[in-house]
Amino acid sequence: MILCRSVARVLIPLPDRDFDPTETAVPCKTLTTAGHDIVFATENGDPPGCDPLLLTGVVLGQLGAKAAPKALYHEIEKAPEFQKPMA
Repeated sequence: MILCRSVARVLIPLPDRDFDPTETAVPCKTLTTAGHDIVFATENGDPPGCDPLLLTGVVLGQLGAKAAPKALYHEIEKAPEFQKPMA
């Protein structure tokens, strides 16, 4: 028996601004590593932007995203799918 794994297109809706980069980057990386295609969507089709304080540290460098998810987010935000989301 041959098992075929189908690849899915996964829609990730995002707010225009101030979302958590970890909650976006980690699932996105997991899905793309598994071979799925990602499609991002925002309200007006403009590129989204995470909460900048979560990249720099909210209070005196504390409570922000950890280094690995931040690196994943910076990788994802350069992707054409992220730069030109569907509306």
